[in-house]
Amino acid sequence: MDKLLRKQVDIAFMKEVTHSGLRNHKTLDNSIRLVVYPGHPFQVQTEPSVQTLAMEPLVFFECGAFDWNQVHKIFEVSNVEPRIEFQVNHLEVAKSLIVSGSCIGFLPYLCIKKELEEGTLAEVDVSHLIKIKQHIYLTHINQGMEAPLLWNDILFSIQEFGQNHHPSPLQTNR
Repeated sequence: MDKLLRKQVDIAFMKEVTHSGLRNHKTLDNSIRLVVYPGHPFQVQTEPSVQTLAMEPLVFFECGAFDWNQVHKIFEVSNVEPRIEFQVNHLEVAKSLIVSGSCIGFLPYLCIKKELEEGTLAEVDVSHLIKIKQHIYLTHINQGMEAPLLWNDILFSIQEFGQNHHPSPLQTNR
């Protein structure tokens, strides 16, 4: 945000910020999804309960761009302790733990998109428990700046990325 305001960069991809000098354009859905390894019982179980989730070994991927308190809250509200077996700060480690069958976990969609398409991870619908919307915004200075020369190319590329191999959120479940 500071680099945009100091005009050190023309655009930034970031979470939504509120500032009178900046303009946000919602570009990509990076919502947090519950993912499991192929063949996990949750693939066929509809609407697992918080208690059922809490019994599963979980990996928590610590990421500064996301408030993990929202995930913790679903367990806290139901007065159950989640079985957090791994706390990692590297996405690839979290994914490999889930793919190997060691655990399940909540991960950002854009980071697992390829694995969902390939079938090495499967999404579980837990929208009845929690909906964690997280978007990536294209942000630029609000006034005194024309759109960068590559603006249309950037927006086209984002649109293409979002459409290519973009399964519906539950396509891997059913």
